[in-house]
Amino acid sequence: MFNKLIEERKRRKKREKAIEGAKNIAIGSAIGAAAGLLFAPKSGKETREDIVEGAKDVAYKVSDGAQYIIEETKYMAEQIKYSANDLVEDLKEKVEALMESAESLKEEADELGVSLGDIAIETAEDVVDTVEDTVEDVEDKVEDAVEDVKDKVKDKVEDVKDKAKDKAEDKK
Repeated sequence: MFNKLIEERKRRKKREKAIEGAKNIAIGSAIGAAAGLLFAPKSGKETREDIVEGAKDVAYKVSDGAQYIIEETKYMAEQIKYSANDLVEDLKEKVEALMESAESLKEEADELGVSLGDIAIETAEDVVDTVEDTVEDVEDKVEDAVEDVKDKVKDKVEDVKDKAKDKAEDKK
């Protein structure tokens, strides 16, 4: 289980590096295109047309990059959700096994007439209840975390789109 989480973390870091590289390439391309246009021996009209085309190209690349980030974030959120669900399922199975053991102990205690067994069973049931509550809390927190990640990515994508539009308008 933990190996899956470690591998997922490695994949996430690799994707983050790829995203950062793509962003740097897009920025470098935009700067290079702008510099090329500014220093090219063309008329003002041709240069303005080239600037507008360059701005559209940058906006398109930013939009593609933002879409890629959204897709990757959705994928990571799903992976986190599945990993958390696996953990929750494992916990539930262990709780069920504890409950079965507690029932078995209770039956044995009843047969022996041991009152300490009842106390132990009640304590075990309390522990099981606490574990079940903890599992529910973990599920809720994972869902909240996934939603937070989605919201933050959407906000960042909107920021990037707005900046790209502003840059395109500035170039016009």
